[in-house]
Amino acid sequence: MLSFFCDPSGASLDGWYRITGRAMHARHCDIASIHHEPTRAHLERANALEYQPVNGPRNPLDPTSPIDSSANDTTRILFGRIANQFDRPPLDFWSLLGKRLVTLADISPGQHVLDVGSGTGAVAMAAAAAAYPEGSVLGIDMAPTMVTTAQQRAREAGIPGLRYLEADAATFIPDRRFDAILGGFSLFFLPNMEDALWRFRQWMAPRGRWAFSFWAERGFPPLGEILLKDLATEIPTLPDEIADFRHRFANPVVLMDLLSSFGGRASLISEAPPYRVASLEQWWLLANNSGLRGFIDRIPPDRREAFRQRHFTNIENALGRNNCFTINLPTHFGVVRFD
Repeated sequence: MLSFFCDPSGASLDGWYRITGRAMHARHCDIASIHHEPTRAHLERANALEYQPVNGPRNPLDPTSPIDSSANDTTRILFGRIANQFDRPPLDFWSLLGKRLVTLADISPGQHVLDVGSGTGAVAMAAAAAAYPEGSVLGIDMAPTMVTTAQQRAREAGIPGLRYLEADAATFIPDRRFDAILGGFSLFFLPNMEDALWRFRQWMAPRGRWAFSFWAERGFPPLGEILLKDLATEIPTLPDEIADFRHRFANPVVLMDLLSSFGGRASLISEAPPYRVASLEQWWLLANNSGLRGFIDRIPPDRREAFRQRHFTNIENALGRNNCFTINLPTHFGVVRFD
């Protein structure tokens, strides 16, 4: 079954397509036809992408127990560097993906929502609009500059019922229960996602839900695929790191096994909207203000400009000299309902 969505905002996301079963390809609104082939796991488990787990929760952690956050210092530093550009052109797709996550979470007026890893507010602002007027949204992020930027944008937009705190989801203790816990491309930064979800489970109000988004591939194909290939010439361990990434949360079966372990009804929606990049310079700005920055920063500073020029040449050799490129944003949206 294939559902097709056209973005009504008129922004640079030209179309949505959704895999909920045996879909083999997708049509596209107004640029080249895009074929989105499901992985072998999609095909083998096509009928299992939405199911009620047989076993309920097991051995939950105490809801106030901190969990391992040893990897989070690197993440805090990385996203602190890119906060000012985050969700600004050419990275304004974050807001569109955030709105999509909120839509799938089915946030209603009057609900109370926690946004984990809220960044500059792509998810939280959309959730606050959906929960208005009686609801509330709390966004937490461990990068101080992200929180400061989000607070400023919320003030500028005049959005009621929305507040942000500097906090690490691994150690945060809430003062209330939530109708929904959301996370836009953030859950996988926690070293132990299962322990984090045990904590979240105990913060839920009755009949609550989760909604999280994950990259289905690393790095904005096709430009990101070329970048990762080029980076591998500078970072020999990169192929193994990418393989680990894809197993942890790009693999839909692994994600479904994780999300269905907490007594809720889990579903996984896979979409790959296209996004236009106006130039190679804009692509480089996008890459350096996304999670790819962590890889680029591992190149010695005195070699980065030569690397950039070589990367641009490789893109032109592969895709031709273009004034505009189209990348894809392959995303898994995981939703769990605790009915």
